[in-house]
Amino acid sequence: MLVDARSYFLLLRSPWAVFVFAIVGQDLFQDLNPNKFGNFKVSLYTVFEICTLDLWSVTAESVKDPKYGSDDVDPTSAIFFVVLIVACVWILIPVVVAVLVDNFSMSCRAEEEQAIIDEENERMKRLGISKAKAHSPIQPLLESLSKFKNSEDLGNKIQSLFKVLDCDLGGTLSFQEMADGLRKMNFSPAIMITQDDFARMTRYGEMCDEEGCLTPEQFEIMMRTEIETHIEHKVWSTLFLLWCLRMRRNMTNSTRGRDFYFYAR
Repeated sequence: MLVDARSYFLLLRSPWAVFVFAIVGQDLFQDLNPNKFGNFKVSLYTVFEICTLDLWSVTAESVKDPKYGSDDVDPTSAIFFVVLIVACVWILIPVVVAVLVDNFSMSCRAEEEQAIIDEENERMKRLGISKAKAHSPIQPLLESLSKFKNSEDLGNKIQSLFKVLDCDLGGTLSFQEMADGLRKMNFSPAIMITQDDFARMTRYGEMCDEEGCLTPEQFEIMMRTEIETHIEHKVWSTLFLLWCLRMRRNMTNSTRGRDFYFYAR
């Protein structure tokens, strides 16, 4: 369980309130009821017993000054027991419980946050995206192509791109043609792809023909897959960012609550 410094300080000094009441009770009532307040150990146990609200009224009656009748109230014992019950039972114990519950909740939230981060990493791994390569080398192109109206519009954009990249008009697209064509396109920074990037995008040659080139149909399938992955990653990253902001807001509110408890003491 996570316990911050202020919560630890509150929990550490809480028993001292009981010790103070035990000392005061011994000083006030040791002559009136030695069995309950005769020495510090007995007085400490009596104060603990009063905090449980177990027959506290009987204990209060036993330390009443004899000069007060059965119908009168001893101001000294009344003030002592009222302050003790209000301070320890109504205020101190609920605050301690609240601090423990709050820190337990923070610990649970931290575990949930780590679980979501692990899930994000696993999802990126399944998509073939690592932390170091979270962005595709053709991300500027994917960003431009992702602004399509419908599937037909996307198909037309991809086929137009294929014709631009197919410099030799051979009807197929090799790695070198694709790399040179993308590098010459008006993107800043310029798109630079490697042989490994081309292999990953073509599923290590599964989408290529026997010569390792892409036909218009194969190129469209490849680009649709890249665009789908790009959009999915953007959506997931946005949701993850929103979740992090929400967690930060909740933790800020929780910290403010702990500040209230701390300064209230």
